[in-house]
Amino acid sequence: MAARRCVGAAALSAGAVALDRANTFRKGIGVRSPRIVVLLLAEDTRFVPARYLLACMVRVWREAGIPIEVVRGVEVAGGTDDAAVIIPHFDVTETPPAYRAVLAHLGPVLNVRLWTIAKSSHSTLLVRGTDTYAGPVIVKTDRNYGGLPEMHLRLVSASAPARLVSRAAARMRRLLAQRVAWSRVEVLQPEEYPVYGSLREIPPGVFDNPHLVVEKFLPEIDGADYCVRYAYCLGGREIAIRLRSRLKIVKASSAHGCDVLPAVPPEIGAIRRRIGMDYGKLDYVVRDGTVIPLDVNRTPSSAALERFGLTDLVARHLAGAAGAWPPDHRVSRAQQATERFTLADHDDG
Repeated sequence: MAARRCVGAAALSAGAVALDRANTFRKGIGVRSPRIVVLLLAEDTRFVPARYLLACMVRVWREAGIPIEVVRGVEVAGGTDDAAVIIPHFDVTETPPAYRAVLAHLGPVLNVRLWTIAKSSHSTLLVRGTDTYAGPVIVKTDRNYGGLPEMHLRLVSASAPARLVSRAAARMRRLLAQRVAWSRVEVLQPEEYPVYGSLREIPPGVFDNPHLVVEKFLPEIDGADYCVRYAYCLGGREIAIRLRSRLKIVKASSAHGCDVLPAVPPEIGAIRRRIGMDYGKLDYVVRDGTVIPLDVNRTPSSAALERFGLTDLVARHLAGAAGAWPPDHRVSRAQQATERFTLADHDDG
């Protein structure tokens, strides 16, 4: 039913291997459970209310008796060196330098090589105004999710009340609706990324704005539907869904259907290894049998999953199905670097 394609442990970071190992250790089987630490930014007060997928997985691990700590701040990070694995959960495009400096000396840490998810760093679809590409294009922010997480954190850091944060976001949406000069745009609503028929139609100022990027618009179309696929991953586990919408920009809010895909294409594993993604979500489409990556996300939301009743399925699958693996599926430190975890052989679904 769900995608169960595994990724070799040797291809993942030591943090991902340790997390796979931590999931096999449960209370009641005579082995002490390693401690998992989720590290948040000091300003992050939205981990649970924002409906992040990792918050759902934390609940699964706690139900299974695995010790979990959720901590905030770079000062606290330095005291987590005894953790079995550290999961940084920074809902920003770039890992702040102070956190990067600390995490570089700790371990094992998930996504330890994935310091940025800027589109300018990972996108294979970028085009410039001087290019000869003649197809449709889409304007996005270089930052993740329209640059909105950074705007939110700036306001929170300034101790702005929650109501002012909401007002600032609404004000920015009004400015965009009034067609503010593209050279000044820093954020966009992801659901409203504009699509143009060609590079010639791009508004003046877009290519002069370092906050924006222009990509080829290569949608996956199935009948009357536009489709986008989400591949969720954690360590050696992956699972993928496909959203369907009548709108060109497919988001959870506009989707009218969702399928759990039977497999995750091997190209996704190759991308993960190349960029160092141990945990997160990759958005992609498939056109004429070719996998085309669209976006990298280190802090996926559960919004799309909740909309279609799939949160528990995905959270439990990624978290290790809360004890589905046999207790003898353990490896020594020497074996960790080379052994391939065939997780599908130990699933209960």
